[in-house]
Amino acid sequence: MGEHVSKDQYLVEMHGITKSFAGIRALDHVDFLLEKGKVNCLCGENGAGKSTLIKILSGAYQYDEGEILLEGKSVKIPDPKAARLMGISPIYQELDLIDCLSISENIFLGNEACKSKGILDKRTMNQRATELMEEVGVTIDVQRKLSTLSVALKQMVAIAKALSMQSKVLILDEPSDVLTGKELDTLFEIIRKIKSRGVGIIYISHRLEEVFEIGDSVTIFRDGKMIMERPVSEMTRESLIRGMVGHEVDENILPQHGDDGKQVVLEAEHICSGKVLKDVSFKLRAGEILGVAGLVGAGRTELARAVIGADPIDSGTIKMYGKNIHIKSPKDAKKQGIGYIPEDRKKDGLVLIQSVGSNAVLTVLDKISHLGVIDRKKRRDVVDESIRDLRIKCSGPDQTVKNLSGGNQQKVVVAKWLATDVKVLILDEPTRGVDVGAKSEIYDIIREFAAKGSAVMLISSEMREVLSMSDRIMVMSEGAVSHLFESNQVEQEEILEYAIPKSLEEGVMVENG
Repeated sequence: MGEHVSKDQYLVEMHGITKSFAGIRALDHVDFLLEKGKVNCLCGENGAGKSTLIKILSGAYQYDEGEILLEGKSVKIPDPKAARLMGISPIYQELDLIDCLSISENIFLGNEACKSKGILDKRTMNQRATELMEEVGVTIDVQRKLSTLSVALKQMVAIAKALSMQSKVLILDEPSDVLTGKELDTLFEIIRKIKSRGVGIIYISHRLEEVFEIGDSVTIFRDGKMIMERPVSEMTRESLIRGMVGHEVDENILPQHGDDGKQVVLEAEHICSGKVLKDVSFKLRAGEILGVAGLVGAGRTELARAVIGADPIDSGTIKMYGKNIHIKSPKDAKKQGIGYIPEDRKKDGLVLIQSVGSNAVLTVLDKISHLGVIDRKKRRDVVDESIRDLRIKCSGPDQTVKNLSGGNQQKVVVAKWLATDVKVLILDEPTRGVDVGAKSEIYDIIREFAAKGSAVMLISSEMREVLSMSDRIMVMSEGAVSHLFESNQVEQEEILEYAIPKSLEEGVMVENG
């Protein structure tokens, strides 16, 4: 490659980067620039090439063609260790932390402070770890095991770890995925503090409002190509979406209202479970979408798990069509016509090493088999219908699920429940980690499901999602229902007013997460 003239402010320059997997081009002569003390938001649909680019920069992948310059000098990054030594610190969605170690041990893993003769200086590490955690807005005992922390607090530990290594380049891949409210404000404040030191930040998020909140520039990828790079000040939400998907996407929030004339399908009364749920009651009606809003730790997921029998109920009753039912397990819930799409699709919703077809029929094996033998025609019909109706982008029913984009993985999770005759579908963060184009398609699928008379409970941390999808909105805080709005014609600030716990300390994340 020819020499490139590098401006002093550029920390990273990537020129003509090309990468193929099994003959499929993931990146096609891509350029990317990152300035000192700036946040460059990397945007694009799932499969656009964002993850491939940052894995090349962090040494996890090697490019086929191209050149990388770090502070104006051409470099080779053979592996992640070399990247870290160069000051490049990635924080992926799947956090690179060890649950059985303490916070302090995680922060300094591979970079331990030692006394003479190689003995660990735990006192120094604990003191420095405490300072680093306070720097990211968390007051906590750093000798505490990581396994006892919420996902949000683990995210802050990962950022503290990056700060401990004096990083020049910080890569944040969907860092806000598990954060809401004050936690998100804290993250943004940390980012501003870090970039003021001259650190360059690559920020990847499907939450487009964050681009305008924290970004200095935005780089858009589509189908493995760099489409544009612009200052955020020159972009609108509409132009950003158009650049990502190649066409307009209707994001208008249409007025929706609850209808108490509709039949109540599912009713929960005075549900208490463990130390989390406190006297929760709600009604779910046929043909409606009940949005459930709240901050991380509000008890939304715990409520869903209690309803489907994944967690025990200490007291209270659940009714289907007015009759008391007893659900001891998710299998019982399925028999009653209740389906659940979990928050973590990879861990709880899919068998990643199996095919699209095998996952799509997991919930209907009893209907497509006889005496333990699967009817191949019935299986093929179910799978083909799922792929067609949900527009799942895959090479075919035999493609392994782990190789699909996040949006298409989520469609497979939805498909396996729509193949059944569920009357109630509970969706927990149904579009987490899903790009704007796939979100629009998933929203259409959910609306179609409700339009056929089924009842939907939609749990989401995205306010825009709750407002655009819901007929009614139930807000939870500290394990209880704090308010019920009978329509979606409310402001985000009104929802947050009821979502913020009374016990939350202003501006500080305390150790209970």
